[in-house]
Amino acid sequence: MSSTAGRELPGTLGYDGGTTSADYDFADGRQLDWRDEGTGSEDDDFSDRDDLNPDEPEDALEDLERNSYISGRVLDQYGMAIPGVGLVATVQGLNAATPGLQIPVEYLQYRAISDVDGRYRFSPIVEGDYSVTAVSNGRYADAHIRVRSGTDFANIVLDRERQIMLQGRVSSTAGEPLWSALVSPLVPGVAGAYTDGHGQYQLTASISEGRGGVGIKATLSGYREQLILLNDADLRGTALNVDFTLEPVKSVAMVAGTVVSADDGLPVAGVAVEMRSVGLKQIYRSVTGEAGEFILSGVETGNDYRVLVSGGERYENFIQDQIEVSPNGLNLNVALTPVPQSSLYAQVVNLGGQSIPGFTLNMRRTSMPFNTRQVTSDGSGRFAVHGLAAGALVLERQSYPQISISGVELAHNADEHVQLVLDWGHDRLAGIVVDGAGNPVGGSTVMLTWSFSANGIESWTSRKTATDAQGNFSFTELGPGPHTLVVDAQGFNTLRRPHDVTADGYDVVVQLEPISNNTGGGS
Repeated sequence: MSSTAGRELPGTLGYDGGTTSADYDFADGRQLDWRDEGTGSEDDDFSDRDDLNPDEPEDALEDLERNSYISGRVLDQYGMAIPGVGLVATVQGLNAATPGLQIPVEYLQYRAISDVDGRYRFSPIVEGDYSVTAVSNGRYADAHIRVRSGTDFANIVLDRERQIMLQGRVSSTAGEPLWSALVSPLVPGVAGAYTDGHGQYQLTASISEGRGGVGIKATLSGYREQLILLNDADLRGTALNVDFTLEPVKSVAMVAGTVVSADDGLPVAGVAVEMRSVGLKQIYRSVTGEAGEFILSGVETGNDYRVLVSGGERYENFIQDQIEVSPNGLNLNVALTPVPQSSLYAQVVNLGGQSIPGFTLNMRRTSMPFNTRQVTSDGSGRFAVHGLAAGALVLERQSYPQISISGVELAHNADEHVQLVLDWGHDRLAGIVVDGAGNPVGGSTVMLTWSFSANGIESWTSRKTATDAQGNFSFTELGPGPHTLVVDAQGFNTLRRPHDVTADGYDVVVQLEPISNNTGGGS
């Protein structure tokens, strides 16, 4: 369930393809508007939608939700609570399949509204990784974090938002105005503007304070894209003039070909094909179809392209340099070499040697950052994976708490047995951040890191939260042993100090020193 204005609403599983302005309650098919605290129309009745499982998806979810949750607070940059903020938790990856549920995983959403203390909670939810987005009401910029279910310190800090007018001229290198060029700020939710017959454009963008700058780009077919980075000093006013000069592309051509297996000549579908030119600063990508075919259109002609075909788990990567694309185009046929298959047998434990059951990690080859598979430990903390290519592996979580394990090496046609040590358990750490006078420092960023190395395998974990107005913070589900506490707050020196939750206790007071003292530390 999900809370709104301090109360709970039943049936808050949503499926709306990414809508962020309303809460769909599947219990009765109503659309709940955050601003009306649940009073909405009954026009959106989902009872006849054929993209939902007719066999009651709620029944299938009961076995998956298992009392998991995500909770935290919505705070401003000073740690003050922000009530009435709508939040959406969207599944990024699950621990297990969803039997009998005909809803795409990426569209499973839970929703909540922060209460008077800025607190929110999604519960119960399906176990997995989530992107939690805070959708504000215009005073603050939207923000999001990626967290794992079971996290109760998922605090979100919102920056105040203000309007700035961007205007200027887009011209060619010959000084001629360019009509219909698209000028776009790299800010989520901000639309771009097209230039007029004089090459002029004008648009209004919402910029969050303390963002650290923003990019703005101009694009037009037949010209190279230009990106201009604006820093905080550029954005201090209410209006800013930004001019672009676009360089014309001399000529373009088409690159087409097929990817097959070198072993049997059969087509290889679903692999990524990339062409990259350092000199031209261009990158083109495609994915092979069922017949192994791919097409790259509008490729700028040049003679320094690198071709990379990602072989995944079954094939070696294909790399070839100094490829020329002429005005007549290029026909490129690639044969991928199959790789021998290996197996990995692993046990997941913490520093105290306790097994960690039901723990999910994403596994990939070091050379293949986007080709991942998910593994979950059993009741004894063990898992086995077969059919792996030889080479270095990385096991990780990108959501908080972030986890990375490196140094696992697989030999050709071999079985590898490893022990993976993680920072996970039943310990906790709670604390308060204060200044030299003992006053709380709200809105501080607090990170807790941990690392361990043995037998060539290195493990690393990072947790992150923010202090409230009283300076309070907390972390849970910590493993035993030494950690490093890092606290950063505006106007203060960054503090970094070790803390062993077993030896030093579960409670800590962190005192920051102002930057003007230039001491570089705290107690």
